[in-house]
Amino acid sequence: MKTTTETATRFIGNCQLCEADQKVNHGLMVHHGYRRPGDGYIFGDCPGVHVAPYEVSCEAIKSWKVQMETQLGNQKVYLARLQNGEVQSFIEGERTHVAAGRYEDKMVTYDHATTPKYKWESLLRSRIWNAERNVRATEATITRCAERIAAWTAKPVRTIEEEKVMMDMAKAERSVVVAARRAAKEAKQAATKAKQAALEARRQAIREDFIARFRALSETEESLERTNAAGRLANEMTKTKYSFLYVQELRIEDVLIDLGLAERDDSGWVKYAYNFYR
Repeated sequence: MKTTTETATRFIGNCQLCEADQKVNHGLMVHHGYRRPGDGYIFGDCPGVHVAPYEVSCEAIKSWKVQMETQLGNQKVYLARLQNGEVQSFIEGERTHVAAGRYEDKMVTYDHATTPKYKWESLLRSRIWNAERNVRATEATITRCAERIAAWTAKPVRTIEEEKVMMDMAKAERSVVVAARRAAKEAKQAATKAKQAALEARRQAIREDFIARFRALSETEESLERTNAAGRLANEMTKTKYSFLYVQELRIEDVLIDLGLAERDDSGWVKYAYNFYR
């Protein structure tokens, strides 16, 4: 009598064709690559289902490569016929409005002889573009198959336990990478904040210097020289290197009024000399 461990699907292999890791049952790949739309059936199985995994064989890849090479030949023949004008009709699926909220899907045939020129040329360009894309995709598939065949060496399939260990290791590695990125980001943010703080400290020192100089002038006796000095100091604040300075930030309205650089109207609103504005 077989034990539960013996009968369980506890091995994992790499699909020869879609290259996805899936469970292996009795040495063959289980169902994968399908859709379950909810009607009880499976649609779109990967052609690698019920085939030995890549670890055991690459024969399915060889067969698939031959099929793709045949398909590529047919695609190139069709592309040449399109480019040479040998294809004289196309069948297109179209959706037609038949009533309020109702549409009908049907196949429409377009003949070169009866289709308006602009419509025919548009259809032809679309078919040529699709054919070229299909050729490129098939060539890429053949190249990938050749690489997989050349790289193949037999090795044992993994158990679920081994896969879990590998996944845990990969998760741990990702966590280390994420943590390192987070630390680097935080260090960069901290450096930016420190730089901004240093810049603000320098700016604050400049503000305090201007405040001290205005106050010092205000404490001297009124004279033409004091007025001129106050004007020069006000003009100095408007230099480009002090573009961060705003007179309102100095909070010395009474001092500036005393120096003739501002005045207070009847409502108490302080108006500054024109050269203070930016």
